[in-house]
Amino acid sequence: MKKGILPMEGPVLIVDDDANLLLSLRRQFVGKFNLATAQGGPEAIELVRTAQDRNASFAVVVCDMRMPEMDGLQTLAHIHEISPQTILLMLTGNSDQQTTINAINSGHIFRFYNKPCPIPILESGISEAITKFKMLQAEHEILEKTLAGSIKVLIDLVSSTNPVISSHARRIRDYARKLTSDGQFPRHWQLEIASSLALIGQLSLPVELVQKRHAGQSMSVDEQSTLASAPEIARNLITNIPRLGKVAESIYLQDRGFDGSGFPDGGPVGADIPRDARILKVLKDLSEAVEEIGAPNEKSFAILEGKKAQYDPDIFDKIRKCLEVPLAEGQNSSDDDRIDRPVDENSESSLPIKNKAARNISGISSFPTTETARKATLSRKRRRHRIIAVIMASIFLAATGSIAILYDKRSSPPLNEVSASELILQMQMAAKGDVAAASNVYGGKLLVKDGNVQVDGIPRSACIQVSWKLIKTGMLSINGLVAQRVTGTSISKQCDSTNANVLAWSPYQANEKAEEE
Repeated sequence: MKKGILPMEGPVLIVDDDANLLLSLRRQFVGKFNLATAQGGPEAIELVRTAQDRNASFAVVVCDMRMPEMDGLQTLAHIHEISPQTILLMLTGNSDQQTTINAINSGHIFRFYNKPCPIPILESGISEAITKFKMLQAEHEILEKTLAGSIKVLIDLVSSTNPVISSHARRIRDYARKLTSDGQFPRHWQLEIASSLALIGQLSLPVELVQKRHAGQSMSVDEQSTLASAPEIARNLITNIPRLGKVAESIYLQDRGFDGSGFPDGGPVGADIPRDARILKVLKDLSEAVEEIGAPNEKSFAILEGKKAQYDPDIFDKIRKCLEVPLAEGQNSSDDDRIDRPVDENSESSLPIKNKAARNISGISSFPTTETARKATLSRKRRRHRIIAVIMASIFLAATGSIAILYDKRSSPPLNEVSASELILQMQMAAKGDVAAASNVYGGKLLVKDGNVQVDGIPRSACIQVSWKLIKTGMLSINGLVAQRVTGTSISKQCDSTNANVLAWSPYQANEKAEEE
């Protein structure tokens, strides 16, 4: 395959510095996988980036560890950053134990295989990785479709409750969409949702305070503190919705400056701030500058330049490159959000947003501060809280129901305790030399080589039960990964195939006598 030419959707990329090995694998897998190859890390990263820009990401990347210029861990780390949904497999030599540990600890490696790896085993691993990729895609699609309607309701609620907030929220969302569609940042649904809900916390604030803020009026310390708490309110509203934890955290940190300034005090600094939060920080401030200037032009970005230390410099430059319009074009823009266009003083609808807010505040401030007015304001706040609570509960139930359906399809059959015990006995006998090769109790293969017993075709429930017992008496590998942590959670995660798990076990010599007794 020529460099830069990509296969059709869902391809598999194999990365190695050995051109002859790549050619051999292409011949072995012809007609089985939609295969691409890259001779080294830099070429692989470029292919993955090009595929991502075309919205046709690789399903699986298989990468050798030992390569000049850039090793396998570095290569896969870059690939994961560019294409988080791609499933990653690694190949390396038998003796490189530290590489195994590093690969496991990185948290991004789906399978780990020793070289030379038998073609049937590698083929099986790639097939399972493709299945996992499709499952993740289906999960994301369910989440997007389930949440899309509910989030639209929330956005409509913002629009009907406070037009000023709605205008800002719409700009932030549109800016984020343009950044991803133009390839400045990888397309992912978390940023889309975070940008849509960034200002949802402001619904809980007094209308008068929001209008005062956008009118540029001075605020007391208490008012500033109340306004600053809006991201925390938004985080608390959505943090318990399944799969939206990262979205909630990004919204919570949207006002946190790259230099450590802003809400919350004592929060993360620099690159420790989630990337989506760093993006929201720039987009939110840009939206406010646009309200004042009228378009994301040189003047708008000049306002942001005055506090550039608060922004991630790389993200700021990318956003400016993508969104800044020439000054002349900005001045002639017919954008509804402009405030420097001619105004018909007899038309309320033609007033700039900022002037509308000021007029509304003027009207509010002229109301008598009676007990009736105070109760009316309190009633409005409670009503908004109830509406938000109902909608968020609806989102929670819809998302939970969809994910439950998804995971129900992946659930394993009930554990057959007798068969699990029989498999353990069968593997122990094989390790002692009583069995060389046979079918295991679940119908898969049982092979013995140099005291290492391997079984495949194991149901997930049995995999968990058998692994829990065998890991205490020997070196155990589950689906190609060394099982190092003896916890139910870690074993459950590694036994991730419904009915095709592979176990490889080599008993400790010191334990053989104890096992016989």
